[in-house]
Amino acid sequence: MKTYNTTLELLDAVKAEECPIYPLSDIYRIIVEDPEIDKITLEDAAELFAREESDLDYWVGGPINLCETEEDLKEVQGCDFKWAETHNNTWPNVTDLPMSWDVCAYCGDNPDNGWAVFVLCTNNAGGPSFYIPQHLWKAARLTEHLAKHKEHWGEE
Repeated sequence: MKTYNTTLELLDAVKAEECPIYPLSDIYRIIVEDPEIDKITLEDAAELFAREESDLDYWVGGPINLCETEEDLKEVQGCDFKWAETHNNTWPNVTDLPMSWDVCAYCGDNPDNGWAVFVLCTNNAGGPSFYIPQHLWKAARLTEHLAKHKEHWGEE
């Protein structure tokens, strides 16, 4: 799993094509407080990130994580108290069972983008974000999580 703790680390990874642009775009929209921005340039991001706080804990409550393998998915833990009671007080991960999340969505709300994101808020700023590439969606049980998320939050 690749983990980024600052906006500048994330920007460098996108520039080096080690990371998709979606996490960078999400952070940019949060900082400028405009969820409707469709596209950003790396130059715009670099300019903004150079003058703003770079710690991702400040902006989104935790690091940005890119899952690369099925083993990485075990680190994407959700919250299910019934599960914890019967599994030595451990939290389930995305491969264990479908759960509701604070964020569970296709990046850009479009499955054709090839990425999805999971967030379970653990503090006032949010929590760690986990980006899942399309080749891991089946192992991550993404469609089941999306359905559970929509059911819980009353979305259609």
